[in-house]
Parts: sequence; structure tokens; C-alpha cells
Amino acid sequence: MNSFITDIGPLVYQGLKSRGVKNPNAYDYMMRQLAMESGYGGTRYRNSHNYGGVMSKGKLKQFESDQQFVDYYLNLMNNKYRDAVSAKDLRQYAE
Repeated sequence: MNSFITDIGPLVYQGLKSRGVKNPNAYDYMMRQLAMESGYGGTRYRNSHNYGGVMSKGKLKQFESDQQFVDYYLNLMNNKYRDAVSAKDLRQYAE
């Protein structure tokens, strides 16, 4: 668990910052989602650098590095779920 946080955490933090995400809760939301999806970076996911269970053509998508995965994931979340990422809480998102 600790290696997942220390390996992926800074990449997610810097990725959000570089994308201009100002929601102070976005980092926690993203890290919780990735921890849940990957079982805190379990071996199955670590080998593919795919901590979000991203599928391609029915198979777990392979990424060359943790950075490549984080960039893919944050772009997906920021583009497809922008309102959820930028909302300060569930109430604001629902409105």
C-alpha cells in the first residue's frame, strides 16, 4: 500500500496541478478510485502499469510506465468527467 501511494501519488498530484485542476479534493478522489480499482497497486496492475483497470479490445491495456498511465487516466477523467473532478463535493456536483 505504501509503495502505491509513494509511486503513484506524486504523479497524480503533479498531473492534476499541470492540468489546472484547482479542486483541493481531486487528488484524494483520484487516489481513492485508483486504490480501489487496483487493490493498492497489486501485482497484476503493477506489471501493466494499469491501475485503473482500463480495457482495450477486451484485454487489460498495457502502459509502458506509471507516468504514461497517469497521463492517460487524468486526461480521461478531466475530459469525460470534468464536472465531477472540479466539484468541491457531491452536493455541488449534483446541482
